[in-house]
Amino acid sequence: MIIERYEDIKKLVKVELLKMCISQKGDHFFVKPKQLARRARLTTKPYMLTIIRYALEELSKEGLRLPNGERIEINLWKGGNHGMRYLVSFPERIMRKEAIEGVKGLIL
Repeated sequence: MIIERYEDIKKLVKVELLKMCISQKGDHFFVKPKQLARRARLTTKPYMLTIIRYALEELSKEGLRLPNGERIEINLWKGGNHGMRYLVSFPERIMRKEAIEGVKGLIL
């Protein structure tokens, strides 16, 4: 599939990211641009991964929300020789968690 317009690529990335978020049960997960490219059935060549990284940066600035209104935060977690890794978290889920009595630092 050849896509020439950046808006189309950004829309595909957003749709796939929302699908991943809806299926998550935890309060965060990690994603790489290559994973999103494969899920969106885009090429995994370096130029496309750069475009996907740029789209993720823009989506993090714009802010995303799930259909139920829950906010999604996207932050760069790690960048190195093996590619960029982004942390996708759900702040409302983190806030709802309560500490267990008698155990330091453990939250369920």
